Amino acid sequence: MSERDRFGSRPLSLVEVDLDWVANPPGPVNPDGTPCYGTPATTQGTGLTFTIRTRRFASATAPRPWELDAIPCVSDVRFETARLKIGESLGSFGQVTITLADFADDDRLEDPFFTERPAAPVGTYFARLLARNPYWQGRALRLWTGSATDGFDPANGEWRHYQIRSLTRSNRSTWQLTAVSPLQLANLRNAKAPRALGWRLAYALPAGATTAIIEGHETADPSDGLCRLGDELCSFTRVGEVLTLGRGQFATQPEDHEAGDAVKLALHFQDASIPTILRTLLVDHGGIDPAFIPDADWQAESDRWLAQYRLSPLPISEPVGVVALVNELCEQAGLFLWYDERSRSLRLQAIRPVGIGSIRTLTDDDLIGEVELVPDPADRVSRVVLLYARRDVLGGLDNEAEFRRRLIGQGFGEGPQAYGEPALRSISSRWFTEADDALAARTAFTIAQQLQDGRVGIGFTVSKRHSDLDLGNVVKLVSRDLTDAAGQPRPTLAIITGRSPSRDGVSVEFTAEPFPYVVRYAYAMANDHTATYAATPENLRDPGWFLSDNSGRVPGGDPGYSLA
Repeated sequence: MSERDRFGSRPLSLVEVDLDWVANPPGPVNPDGTPCYGTPATTQGTGLTFTIRTRRFASATAPRPWELDAIPCVSDVRFETARLKIGESLGSFGQVTITLADFADDDRLEDPFFTERPAAPVGTYFARLLARNPYWQGRALRLWTGSATDGFDPANGEWRHYQIRSLTRSNRSTWQLTAVSPLQLANLRNAKAPRALGWRLAYALPAGATTAIIEGHETADPSDGLCRLGDELCSFTRVGEVLTLGRGQFATQPEDHEAGDAVKLALHFQDASIPTILRTLLVDHGGIDPAFIPDADWQAESDRWLAQYRLSPLPISEPVGVVALVNELCEQAGLFLWYDERSRSLRLQAIRPVGIGSIRTLTDDDLIGEVELVPDPADRVSRVVLLYARRDVLGGLDNEAEFRRRLIGQGFGEGPQAYGEPALRSISSRWFTEADDALAARTAFTIAQQLQDGRVGIGFTVSKRHSDLDLGNVVKLVSRDLTDAAGQPRPTLAIITGRSPSRDGVSVEFTAEPFPYVVRYAYAMANDHTATYAATPENLRDPGWFLSDNSGRVPGGDPGYSLA
């Protein structure tokens, strides 16, 4: 039995923070006479080598992990976990807030030239640390929560990875260190696509000219693409300050432009897959580190469940929030995206059938307390009205006349024996064109079918032996709290949308929603065994199917099943 499974185990939190550091500071005093403390903000000189130095802080009330050189000053850890909003948006992002007790110390930990200072330090540890390291946002933070042992054992807990949002003083004796997911950091930065450039025309550009000279460019700026000048879109290639232009693209008209006019980047996708679009938005325009994106996993999910989405919308020529654009794709392509702080990755999943063998069954023996059902009819959608196929690349999304297509989706629950009235959701899509009628119909059906009764929240608590369950996992709940019309337990498939790490050390709270994919489907399995249907394990029999051989028999000799 591991320490964290033992009754009476002692909880321990360990925080690791990566901050910039100068590996070769000039000495205790900079050339201008100011003190040098080995941080970029306090160090001057040429030929400096920048690296990372990790600070560690541990629970103040737990046995100190001496081998990690961690300061025992963590007094509280509070999680606000991410919440999925299946097929609608990114939901909430989640964050962790760590309370740190400040203290007076002799500065041996932070001052590389401590022994050369003429006077003892003043102030407190975190006040000095922030003054010497003012740039915290976006830096890496790792949080380990688990149980203390005589020697630190990472197997007795789990690591979570975040990016720092802020370090702020709560009062004279405590500080709050807040860390978030990369998705929330992009939202806080108000990242937009297309991203802003500093380009301006150095000289006037007549309507017939195909070469322009720009100012304000940087080496890393795009070398080709699409740009907007006034109400004109142009293709461009760039060599240094020289743009070679293809004038009047996407039915815009070449115009005269004056010196000093802005040259703005436009964003254009052609035959692009969902992973390509999302990666471009998040990395190129949202500033998210590509290390957070598991490209192979995204591509595998897309190839199997989102392959029909090859999108070629009109260009985006005015800045739109990156998170808003990602939310549109989540809703209109039927997918959800969230940050997994334990694997340090952004995970992508389509609204789709659950994979073979990936359903966890939870019975009343596994559940602690009752299963709570929280219906929210305010989110009910009986029918979707979808506008798509934009007419004008410069037009907005708020005018119905700007779209060539208007699709009224199938209705659910509108009859007199149901809700008796419609609940419409109108969607104006920038992503679908005239060639995407089938995708538009799929979107309208999926949303209305999923939300015909509104959203239904399912809350349940399990012991920590099921703590490996995570967002996006599918469970089968078999409980006396979920019954059919005869009062018998009704096995209910649910997808986990929220996970609250345990504060008592013995349980984990989850929120879920009924599994949203109800379209009939079948898996074709490899013919690599000879079991009969009756003898096949449930995890293969439930999502799979048996097809007869040429004699009309399935492996094992049982009669085959007819397919109507």
